[in-house]
Amino acid sequence: MVNLDIYIGNTSIEIRTNEGWRNFNVGIAEKTSLLQALKSINECGSGENIAYHDYCCGFQFCNSCLMKVNGQMSHACLLILEAGKTYKVEPRKDNGILRDLIVEED
Repeated sequence: MVNLDIYIGNTSIEIRTNEGWRNFNVGIAEKTSLLQALKSINECGSGENIAYHDYCCGFQFCNSCLMKVNGQMSHACLLILEAGKTYKVEPRKDNGILRDLIVEED
């Protein structure tokens, strides 16, 4: 199991005030990426539907899955999760949040 604290909302005010955060415990297989874990949350039928950009390339070239994880910029397609750890996942920037982990492109 891995613990994911994921921002769900559409304003940077919610991030700064700790509103809009949801906690998910996700069963993962060995070598599961953050992107695969996000997909499994949406597919599990819990009613939560997290908005995020899926990858286009899978090799960190396109930056479509770039987000902030534990305060560091990370590519969700390449970040391999470790069982037993907690990850704080948020949009890659605080302004221009469209919904959940999707931000306006520059």
